[in-house]
Amino acid sequence: MKQKIVYNGKPASINNKKDNAKTLYQKNLRATALEQNAFMMDTDIYVDILWKQNSPADIDNIIKYTLDALKGICYTDDRAIVWLKIHKQQSNQEQLIITLKSKFILSKFLKKLIYKIIAKPLMNYIQSNFKDIIDDEKNNQKNTQIQPKPKANLKQNPAIKPKNSNNKITQIQITKAQNQEDEIENLIKTTLKIDKDHMQISYNLKQTELKIYIIISSSLSKKERKGIMNYSNIKLMELKKQLNLPKLSIHYGSIPLKSKSIKL
Repeated sequence: MKQKIVYNGKPASINNKKDNAKTLYQKNLRATALEQNAFMMDTDIYVDILWKQNSPADIDNIIKYTLDALKGICYTDDRAIVWLKIHKQQSNQEQLIITLKSKFILSKFLKKLIYKIIAKPLMNYIQSNFKDIIDDEKNNQKNTQIQPKPKANLKQNPAIKPKNSNNKITQIQITKAQNQEDEIENLIKTTLKIDKDHMQISYNLKQTELKIYIIISSSLSKKERKGIMNYSNIKLMELKKQLNLPKLSIHYGSIPLKSKSIKL
């Protein structure tokens, strides 16, 4: 990134003890920079100052006033300047040419652009439209562990069996046969079939753990979505009794790619 400011006139020197000379010079330099569409630079800045003089003068005496004048217009603070060059040239007209350069870091620019245009609006949209679902999901995660039923009840469901014959409750394993998985899918479909036009349902079955994922259409009102969630949670308890699983949970708002979709 690069910009150039051309100031016609003689810059004020620190040797000039008149405060009004410094104030007038900085005011005019700022006005000139704004007229020439100067812009802020926030990375390491390189500054080159060429002073065209019609009479010899010390060039180092104008640096401070010049750099201070451009604060808030070209940079927030002159500490951002990492390289400075000043030189003079004999001329019939007093003129100051200030060239500023900075490294343009593409990755940093893209991160800011993506956050401003995509990420931030998306987060605001989710927060405003799906806050009820997010809150419900947080509460649901605290109670995802469901205690297994006593060993005697396990014999009622041929899809699951105890791992050993100990009196203690043992890990339950779900048979992966296709007909048994179809039976579980049909139970999910019939139990959670509430509003097929405004719902998407999928599930993920791994050994003793069943996760059910639901997306509720954002076209529904907050009250309608909340009603569907409450009804789904009630039906989930019925499903839990039928399947007799130690881990069964329901999740709202998104569907993982590896989950199996259910057509209502």
